[in-house]
Amino acid sequence: MRKVLRDEQLIDPTEAVQLAISRLPVKLPVSEVSIIDAIGKRSAEEVESPIDLPPFSRSTVDGYAIRSSDVPGKLRLMGKLNIGEEPSVTLPPGQCIEVDTGSALPPGADAVVKVEDVRKTSEFVEVTSSVSPGLNVAWMGSDLVQGEPILSQGEQITSEKIATLAAAGISTIKVVEGLKVAVITTGNELVPPGSPLPPAHVYESNGWYLAARLKELGHEVLGPTMVRDNYEEILNAISEAVDRSDLVLVTGGTSAGERDYVHAALSSLGEVVFHGLRFKPGKPTVMAIVRGKPVFGLPGNPASTVMVFDRIVNKYLSQGGWDEPLTITAVLAAPVMADPRRFTYVPVYAFRSTSTTFVYPIIFDSHMIGTLSSSDGYLALPPGTRLEAGSVVEVRLLKVDPRPVVLGEEERSLSLSNNVRKLLVGSRPACDALRMGFGDVLIVSSLLCQPDSYQYSMTRTLFWSGRGVEVGYVDWVGMSSLTKTAHVKVKSPSIALKFLNRGRVLLPSTYHAGEEEVGEETLYVVVRNNSRKFLEGIK
Repeated sequence: MRKVLRDEQLIDPTEAVQLAISRLPVKLPVSEVSIIDAIGKRSAEEVESPIDLPPFSRSTVDGYAIRSSDVPGKLRLMGKLNIGEEPSVTLPPGQCIEVDTGSALPPGADAVVKVEDVRKTSEFVEVTSSVSPGLNVAWMGSDLVQGEPILSQGEQITSEKIATLAAAGISTIKVVEGLKVAVITTGNELVPPGSPLPPAHVYESNGWYLAARLKELGHEVLGPTMVRDNYEEILNAISEAVDRSDLVLVTGGTSAGERDYVHAALSSLGEVVFHGLRFKPGKPTVMAIVRGKPVFGLPGNPASTVMVFDRIVNKYLSQGGWDEPLTITAVLAAPVMADPRRFTYVPVYAFRSTSTTFVYPIIFDSHMIGTLSSSDGYLALPPGTRLEAGSVVEVRLLKVDPRPVVLGEEERSLSLSNNVRKLLVGSRPACDALRMGFGDVLIVSSLLCQPDSYQYSMTRTLFWSGRGVEVGYVDWVGMSSLTKTAHVKVKSPSIALKFLNRGRVLLPSTYHAGEEEVGEETLYVVVRNNSRKFLEGIK
């Protein structure tokens, strides 16, 4: 059952989307619904305003409608025009009419003076200063002109758009409805969330991501259904799903392993359109047509599932045009390199300084769904690309986190506010942030860099503990400089502590006092903007 995907057989992600659309275009159903039921859906057509907004010129304040050329001066009060009343007279020179906020502007008037800006007697109103034409007036059509678009085709309908539709007198709208999508996950190692976790098993997350994302996009979801790595079970599950749905998504079993049966099942059930992308993560993606229905096979690694859905499946569902992430320009804070042969998607953290957005590429592998979910966006790099720190890059932004950021070393004795974003990933990015001028609170190790000034410091003794395979740290962590030959490299002291009975582990004294003292490490806390509100309980 093995199928080796050679580099020369792979296709670009853009080519894959175009090929899928050309072979089997998506036809999303359209329905006409009340505007209140259109929230979150996409407009099936361009919608134009049938009227001018506002439909008549009106006052924006409580006051007196006047001719601006008559003031300063004393004007005779000729009555009042209430909200909802149509003007029956033209305002003559030298006179004024009392109006409320929202009252129609009588013909002849070109401005409104606020009640508090005049002197009023029983018959006259005195305006003591000059007034510009248009003062406190909302002119007819100043918001929208009749025929001006309210919605474009494919635009997502928000509450603000619904308010605009209602203001224009529109009560129903044609919207794009979602498809019925079946989600299947494969793997002998999978356990549903909420169940006990046996040894050598993992909780199933791909199906939950796909179901949640599809619902978020307005589709109906069947599943997720878990299937074991068995050819007949996978074949039957896909066949049944095709009969019940408009589109089928399968995760796992698309690569070259002996138990990767999805591509074989799809070949048996229908026609494989493509198998293998020049794309990282996501190389073994497959798409087939089974009984006139599209079936996508996504890699089983969680991050691969997320990226392939975003860049392939969702582009196919939206015909290549909708739901594109916001793209921003930023400065790269550390070097990054793409795979030499594949398009590479690199997750990044984003940091805002006074005038610049910086992005930092994350240590990442395709199984790291937690790391991916904590990222702010990603870089899309062509094969063989190498970018140096300081390069200006385009970032596909997935979210904006407004909280202050604590970046740097993990130290459990430091009590940090719950109202901050904690990126305790090591000193390397914090040292780069110190050099380039971003980050709110930085915690750096003396083993990698030392700030010119700081608000707090602490020294911790370092010990080797235990026997066996040497357990050290990834390059981002300060203690990595003392564990260059380690066989196992972890990202924090908290994780290293879990290896204490299985290897020789380097740990700070604040986590475990070991047998062999190595030396000392000082942690420096640098707080930007002279504010300490992000730290609590530091002694």
